[in-house]
Amino acid sequence: LLYSKYRKDFIQKVYLMKKLSFVIPTVERFDYLEICLNSLSKTIRPNNLYINLTIVDDASSDKKVISFIENYSPTFCDEINKIFKTTRTPGLCETNLKEIWSLNYDLGYDYFCNLDPDAILNPNWLIKVINLHDKFGTDSIITPFDTESHGRVKVSSDYVKKDTIGGICMFFDRNIYKNFVEPMLYPSPGWDWEVCKNFKNFYCTNPSYIDHIGKVSSARDSNLIPFFDRAVNFIGE
Repeated sequence: LLYSKYRKDFIQKVYLMKKLSFVIPTVERFDYLEICLNSLSKTIRPNNLYINLTIVDDASSDKKVISFIENYSPTFCDEINKIFKTTRTPGLCETNLKEIWSLNYDLGYDYFCNLDPDAILNPNWLIKVINLHDKFGTDSIITPFDTESHGRVKVSSDYVKKDTIGGICMFFDRNIYKNFVEPMLYPSPGWDWEVCKNFKNFYCTNPSYIDHIGKVSSARDSNLIPFFDRAVNFIGE
């Protein structure tokens, strides 16, 4: 009877929770991935949020990458799925995000978020993002990443409003996903920029709770530029 009551209470609690589909698409780049996931493990979970974390490895040849993901087990999420692809996917981020987010949209998930695997995070990043989303409602996309490469429209004590943001980490609800994000995913070549062209209500946390530690370029894998896209005022641990 005690077990039955516990199970009933647990099911009821999960049913009442909002559900987040959180996806990290990655390939190779072990040094960045290790730093990223180790910092992500310290995430402080918000109240009343069920978190489904999916890590998609897009056919990495580096065995260290595979092994690290296989053994990765953070406590901030309720469910973790690990997908290891055997052939490289066209449009790494766009395709893998669309596959997982669209599935979880059909399953009734409330929120969606991505993370690039070459970022470092403050433990409070998700709480700050949720707080901003609660403040500005469902007609917004939130990010904990504020950079000089995307101009500021309005600066407040706890947020920065922008017309464009980068795709390193975006948080939004199911309405935004269906109407603005999903149509911009694969085969669109740069989903974050396509979203920015079709949506103009972006808010960054102030200060930034994520920083971009990897090298970046428009070509992704060639002509890499170090320190191109860094947070304006990142708050570390």
